[in-house]
Amino acid sequence: MKPVHGHLIITLIVMSLVSTPTTWVKGADAEDYDNSITVTVHPDESITVTLKGISGESPSPWEDASFRELSMVLNVTAEDEDLTTIANEWRVKLDPSEYAELANLDMELEGHAGATSTNLTATIDYPGYLGLDGSLGFVVVEPPHGFVLDLNLEAKLYYSNFEREELSMMVAMAPLLETQLSSMIMNATDGNIALERLELLDYEEEPDHASLRVRLSLSGDLQKGLQSVLEGMDAEITPEDVPEELPSLTIESLDYHVTFSGSTLVLEADSGGTVSGDFNGQLNDMKDDYLGRLLEDDELDEQDRALVAQAQPIDLHVDDLHIESTTTYEEESYTSTFTVEGLGLRPPSFSDLLDLLEELSMRGSSEDVKLVLEGGTSGNQYVVFTVPDATKTPIVEEEGRVVWDMTDIDNLGDVTYEVKTRGLDTTTIVAASAVGIAAIGAAAFFLMRRKV
Repeated sequence: MKPVHGHLIITLIVMSLVSTPTTWVKGADAEDYDNSITVTVHPDESITVTLKGISGESPSPWEDASFRELSMVLNVTAEDEDLTTIANEWRVKLDPSEYAELANLDMELEGHAGATSTNLTATIDYPGYLGLDGSLGFVVVEPPHGFVLDLNLEAKLYYSNFEREELSMMVAMAPLLETQLSSMIMNATDGNIALERLELLDYEEEPDHASLRVRLSLSGDLQKGLQSVLEGMDAEITPEDVPEELPSLTIESLDYHVTFSGSTLVLEADSGGTVSGDFNGQLNDMKDDYLGRLLEDDELDEQDRALVAQAQPIDLHVDDLHIESTTTYEEESYTSTFTVEGLGLRPPSFSDLLDLLEELSMRGSSEDVKLVLEGGTSGNQYVVFTVPDATKTPIVEEEGRVVWDMTDIDNLGDVTYEVKTRGLDTTTIVAASAVGIAAIGAAAFFLMRRKV
């Protein structure tokens, strides 16, 4: 079974939770507060948070960036306790200065991964440099880490980028290369991965390029092999880097597709699939590990340390999460938008969460950033808030919605909420009774007609 490493998801969520939006600027929509932290308390006393922000700077600190637009969308939906659907999209638009070099490049990569196998196809068309058409199959044969890998490759190697004489020499030495490569892999992996086959199936020389077909096969223990490679590189390996046990999540099904077009200079990638296991459990394990590492950092100042310590006991919960980010770079400025919706929070108490937000408001946040407390509704139940006199006066105070400027919100932890039940008014009762009587009468009339 393949482990799922959700570091990207964790990083986005946790950084959103503990970071201070000091560079946000006010958006145009005053009603929705484009720069805001919205905490919604639902009648079942669950809590969700929505984060929205716009940041910008001129001149841009990324004026030398090789791309002009970067966007990302991530959706995570809990189908049930043990099955979660994950889908994401990435889009990168390169700077026009890259056109001269990349205009003729087209690339496509497509694959499917299951619980015990992965299949991948790749096509690269780059006239004058490289042509590639390949397929890769990966199968787990001895769980959890035993594997067999097969690679089939057809390539065009252009003489403008590859020396013709060197290619001919390489083909002549193919049997020797197989022996040398086999020895290198065995030594590097301490015998845990073996080269089963390296075979040159075909080789032809054309006027401007050489065409070849190659097949390669590997087998062994992937985890032990990679660990041996890292040790041989004198990499600093800790027990956390190579866990003895698999994470609690595994891929059930995953499809992915990547394309690049030189004519538009756009790289697009999308993937989607399902994972099984305790998603929220692993999410919180990784959150605790991430924040724990921050607290161990000697360079973390005391104020940030206190903020991280306050965030640590707050568990995360995902039922229907949406994260979206877009960054656009101009010649002299950049603009970035960021949205997180549907992130569930499970603090030890509501006041603990408010204490964290109060501490966050003391970090020099701008008045253009808003903190919104919002009461959810369900059926005839709804949530209302009570703001004590000692708490900083809100800029909006309604029964089910309270808004502050996100700066120096004193005594925020004293705010409380109550779940109320809305009774049916007389008009509603009379209307409902009338509809019921009419329905009964219509049914009786229909039955009488059938007897006639």
